Amino acid sequence: MRLNFCLQIVKCIRHLNLKGYFYFQAKSVEHKAIVEGIKENGESDSDRVIRSVLAARHARELRDLDKQAAAKKKIMVDDAMQKVAEKFERQREEMQRMHEAELDSLQVIIYLLELLKLPGTAETLGEISGGRGL
Repeated sequence: MRLNFCLQIVKCIRHLNLKGYFYFQAKSVEHKAIVEGIKENGESDSDRVIRSVLAARHARELRDLDKQAAAKKKIMVDDAMQKVAEKFERQREEMQRMHEAELDSLQVIIYLLELLKLPGTAETLGEISGGRGL
């Protein structure tokens, strides 16, 4: 999971570098659009032209921020889910070890009980244990 996380970070860095390059190009295009809009509509409408160009930029930036937030959220959720999965896997393995140990103990008890059922086994076990019984 860590490798996947690192690859996502590298991808984000590359995206940001490209985004910076495109940002400067976009600013140049915006500047040209503002100049052209003022030429076409006159200086009296310059405020409206600038507002419309900036509104378009802000809408793009808002979409980009939403995408970045969603990507960060996905990374955080994936990382949290991975941690939870690892925790439950460790608990499952520990529980499996405990069950196997209990099963081994029960198999020993069953074996000893079967020995007690054999004729003469109880007396032999009593002698081995020093007459204390099981």
